[in-house]
Amino acid sequence: MRIRRIFAGMAASAIAFSALAVNASAVDLAEGIEEGRAYLGFADNDWIVAGWGKADDNFKIADFEEAPEITGDGTYTIKVDLSAGVEIEGADAPYDWANGIACAGINIWGEQFFDADAGLPKFTVTLDKVTWDGNEVEIRNVPFVNCEDDGVRINLYNQWGLAKYDEKKCVCADPENGSSTPVDVGSIGEWTTLEVTFTVAGLDGAADAGEDSQPEESQPEESQPEESTPEESTAAPTDTNNNNNNNNNNNNNTNTNTNTTPAASTDNKATGAGAGIALAGIAVAGAALVITKKRG
Repeated sequence: MRIRRIFAGMAASAIAFSALAVNASAVDLAEGIEEGRAYLGFADNDWIVAGWGKADDNFKIADFEEAPEITGDGTYTIKVDLSAGVEIEGADAPYDWANGIACAGINIWGEQFFDADAGLPKFTVTLDKVTWDGNEVEIRNVPFVNCEDDGVRINLYNQWGLAKYDEKKCVCADPENGSSTPVDVGSIGEWTTLEVTFTVAGLDGAADAGEDSQPEESQPEESQPEESTPEESTAAPTDTNNNNNNNNNNNNNTNTNTNTTPAASTDNKATGAGAGIALAGIAVAGAALVITKKRG
């Protein structure tokens, strides 16, 4: 039985290895996998019980996992239970256990979780607790989180992952203590149940930042220049009054120095008409002044 597992594992290892390779290509998700939920992708030490949520997996992990929906910052738990038996092609019987962990990572699909232009996730993760059949596993470091297969990968134990922190390829809650292999999987034996509790941080902050950056567009209205004050428009009426006084003085001089002949009467009428026009100008200027004050 063990030999058969080993040979089957060799055939399946190529699939699992490609699943762990860092890339950003499109992926065909397995039946039952939903975007926005967190799934534990893993392979046991024999590379038989192995699944990543992809269409070409050995088994459908969605049938054996309680996958929480990631709705924002907070703490979530993934539960894997193999007790119902995993059907593996070529195996004599279903597997209700797995032989330790060779590699593992949490997969979350959905473009809302990463920045496509930067090629980086929008959040960081800390691991709170990992147990197998009730036995707690040591968490040694903080996981690197990177983009992969149109989603986000939270590395639990990925020996093919980044050897050190690279801000262009991953995010980490604590870069100085980050790792692609933060979980001590060497202590995990044959297991039926596996649970991982983790905390997401940064998703809510990214949404808030987007909202805060929008309202400033309406502010320029406050800095618009004020309309010209009424004082600036009073120069014209003052000049008109002066001109009127000059016209009246000229008119008086004309009346004093001119004989009372018909021709002189005609001149007086012309002068009176000029004064009327001047008074009309004063009225127009005054109206303009009133309008200017109302606008101010």
